[in-house]
Amino acid sequence: MDCIETAIKNGENKSKYTKYNAQTWDDFNECANGKKIVLWGLGKLSYLIGNRVCSKYYISYAIDSDENKNGFKLNTFFDFAEYNRNDINVNTPDILDDIDNKDDYIFLISSIRYHEEISEFLLNKGFRNLYISVIMEANQYLKDNSTKNSSFEGLIDELMNVPVCNNKVLFTNAGIKTDYGHNKYICNKLLMLRDDLDIVIIVNDLNTKVPHGVRKVFKADLPKFYYEVETARVVIFDYSLESVIRKRKGQYFINVKHWASVTLKSFGISLAKYQKDFTGLENLMINSENTDYIIGGGSFDEETCRENFAFKGEFLHFGSPRSDVLFDNKHCIDAFSEYYNITDNKYKYLLYAPTFRLVDNRSTAYNDLDFQLVRDALEKSFGGDWKIILRLHPNVAAESKNINKADYIIDASDYPDSQELVAISDAMITDYSSIMFEPAFVHKPVFLFAPDRYEYINGERELLIDYDALPFTISETNEQLAKSIICFDNELYVKNVDAFMDKYDVHEDGHAGERAARFISGLIDGKE
Repeated sequence: MDCIETAIKNGENKSKYTKYNAQTWDDFNECANGKKIVLWGLGKLSYLIGNRVCSKYYISYAIDSDENKNGFKLNTFFDFAEYNRNDINVNTPDILDDIDNKDDYIFLISSIRYHEEISEFLLNKGFRNLYISVIMEANQYLKDNSTKNSSFEGLIDELMNVPVCNNKVLFTNAGIKTDYGHNKYICNKLLMLRDDLDIVIIVNDLNTKVPHGVRKVFKADLPKFYYEVETARVVIFDYSLESVIRKRKGQYFINVKHWASVTLKSFGISLAKYQKDFTGLENLMINSENTDYIIGGGSFDEETCRENFAFKGEFLHFGSPRSDVLFDNKHCIDAFSEYYNITDNKYKYLLYAPTFRLVDNRSTAYNDLDFQLVRDALEKSFGGDWKIILRLHPNVAAESKNINKADYIIDASDYPDSQELVAISDAMITDYSSIMFEPAFVHKPVFLFAPDRYEYINGERELLIDYDALPFTISETNEQLAKSIICFDNELYVKNVDAFMDKYDVHEDGHAGERAARFISGLIDGKE
């Protein structure tokens, strides 16, 4: 299912401004004559926009609300056919403040999720010539009743004639921003192992730093993305691939998941059943059929993946590549200190990493933590001078700016690698995030703060492990949390953690990425 079909299924091809719901590309072409065209958004629809618009018209401005895209040239993101202008910068919406003759401009809005908000913004600014690409594409699709007219099936057909590149390894993930989990650490080990590979990393943010010699491709540039996937010998992903992708003879598809060797929360089939939302199951089943291997931890990890991914391939018990950094964190400390300009290494760090909530009225549950009380308890129990690293889930990372932060709090919600934060931290507080297990791999103290425990577990996300059976203290109030920290018994904690890890067959040693890299190298050489 491509982005247009998905948008139709989710009702995203309609606007609250009903006058736009009947728009067609013919309407746009009629209005565009003699006007200055502004592209707003560089997402999944931009390739379609490029084919329909950029080869025909002169573009005056390109705008995107994502600050990580601002300042780049438009052709950095997309190579639009027959459009050779290389002087268009991607601007912030502020550039519109200087426009007086608003009727001279026509806007083409490419965002699927936020087109209503963008429309409202532009209408409030006095602009009236607004065209919404997802609506026009959906109307074209529904009229033609053919995926090839508005999707990428035709493009995929053409790629079937391009040979697979035997030394190409591609990493892609479903993550947000720059955090690409296991892929980063497997990639690094592959680079250490051999220098004859064409390694491609698909990124959602062009600011993502990748190792020297690795190519990065912008995920929303779908022709490039599909080309790289369809011609790679090994494709490594962390949850699912778009169902339009076709696995070819000679290719290997490897799922590395996006958690470590044990996960707390339901996913895949179990999650769909619990939330009664089966929207993505078709795509999941297609992925299951195409996946050759899953890289993970022990028997519990394999059992849950087979059940919830409907997986019948080979499960590779290599461990958690992204957790390797916990066993050798020196470079993480240096990178973190440089990123935040910390010159004094006297501090101990607590990582506060709560998950997100689907229910809006509980979306700010992380505000409930009493940072000062927690810091005082840490210094009383463990000694030293503590700072608190705040790391909100990527889905709500922008909310961190609304939290009052004292000078001992470091807002790392935008830090590019959450694993490095785990590695440098001396203790962690979380709620229901499976990140809780990773500090425990190396016996770092973990405390659970769950003020909305029963609402979350009974109404939002089913757990795969009994919450009360976790080897961490559970607190529902700040006072309970402070007491748990002050009364922390390290000997008992280590004993409970080891028993838990044995029960769930989790045995990390810091070499999972190396094992994965050697296996992938063997696939390329035909030895596996």
